[in-house]
Amino acid sequence: MILALLLACPPPQTGPPTDRDSAAPVDSVVDDTEETGVSDDTSPDETAHTGETGETGETGETGGHTGETAVEPGCLTGEQRVGALAQLAVDGARGTTDGLGGSARFAQRADGGWDLVVHGTSAETPLGVDTDGAVAVYGALGPPGAWLACDPAEGELDALAVGAVDGAPGDDVVVSIEHPGLQGARVAVHSGGFSSRGAPDGETVLTSTTTGATAVIAVGDTDGDGLAELVTGWKDLTERWAAPVPAGALAAGDGDQGVDGQLRRFATVGDADGDGYGDLAGGTYDGPVVLLGGATGWGATVEAPDHAPALSAEAGAETDGVAVGDWDGDGVPELAIAEVAVTAAEPAAWVESGLDGVMVPVVLGEPGLAQLHFADLDGQGGQELVLGRFPYSGVSGGLWVYTPEGLSLRVTAGREAGLLGAAFGPGVDIDADGRQELPAVDPWGAGDWDARAYVLDACL
Repeated sequence: MILALLLACPPPQTGPPTDRDSAAPVDSVVDDTEETGVSDDTSPDETAHTGETGETGETGETGGHTGETAVEPGCLTGEQRVGALAQLAVDGARGTTDGLGGSARFAQRADGGWDLVVHGTSAETPLGVDTDGAVAVYGALGPPGAWLACDPAEGELDALAVGAVDGAPGDDVVVSIEHPGLQGARVAVHSGGFSSRGAPDGETVLTSTTTGATAVIAVGDTDGDGLAELVTGWKDLTERWAAPVPAGALAAGDGDQGVDGQLRRFATVGDADGDGYGDLAGGTYDGPVVLLGGATGWGATVEAPDHAPALSAEAGAETDGVAVGDWDGDGVPELAIAEVAVTAAEPAAWVESGLDGVMVPVVLGEPGLAQLHFADLDGQGGQELVLGRFPYSGVSGGLWVYTPEGLSLRVTAGREAGLLGAAFGPGVDIDADGRQELPAVDPWGAGDWDARAYVLDACL
């Protein structure tokens, strides 16, 4: 059941496409009937990870795993349609996300099962009402049965994070809400298993009355106690809220630790230096920063961070613009940061190992901005780096899978007008087979403005 109060919030223009006609991709694969892969003849570059895809590997049959973790070499090669790699494909409600951007996250249920939680920066509810930001929950990986959205007067549903912050079993859904005109901001925690409701109506609501900033959110264990803290970024203030975060109305400035400085739009928590504590990594108006976690919390501030990669002010600033993982399987974590590629020859991302200051470029061969995540897709040790971006004029869109050696696998939309790459998330081994699955949503996967969610297993 969907509440009639799930209404619209007027969106800011973030870039092309600017209307429904221009949202259709230009250079996507035309054949919509076959799910076979084709080889990619992209030339490798010796100094950057442009890579070269190999011959198409065996995709097997869709529908599930055999339970074996060992896979044939070459399963991460070639170019594949998304349907060939889908362990599960679920048609969602119309307009889950419009293709301009979004995110997708697996969320563990209290019963041990999994949901897929999808945030679209501009969307419709199943009632056909436009919203500027909505969250759809594919409960137990079935069709979406719960939604979050907001009235225009409440503001814009701007960002999504998932994790167990309220002390109860199962992951919670955390959203940030930007007030109209940036006149304050809110963060709402929705306990797992919620029904459709307004985005501001969480069990916990944190409010800032300061003008001039979007609320940035992240979830992770920064102090090594085994519990996930909630991180909130406000105007000139970044806070940690220790788990369990109490229910009720809370105010910015009342967190367990606050430090000076303002995050820009996105942050994540991951162990970037390999010491066992989750570190905060995110974009600022001066470029990306890292605050190292520890038993007593942060020892640095956003204004004077522990680490600041020497990249542009735009690097890592947008949704899913920073990720932490072990790219080469050597036990030393890597920090990946998205960068705007002004030309096709410029890097779309940079990767740094162990915060050593050496930035390795990753080149897509297309201009623009990509989102990125790590996922161990083949279970062979080390995580692959996955970049994604929605298609628009002159840009093909989709997902690109990189190993440290270069481009390994290219995943394209399942239909000519698909928008694969608009919303995806980090890998999680949801079926305990030793390989991580990747959540992804194509907002036009089931038809124009009709979404299709995928659980991708590149070595199915």
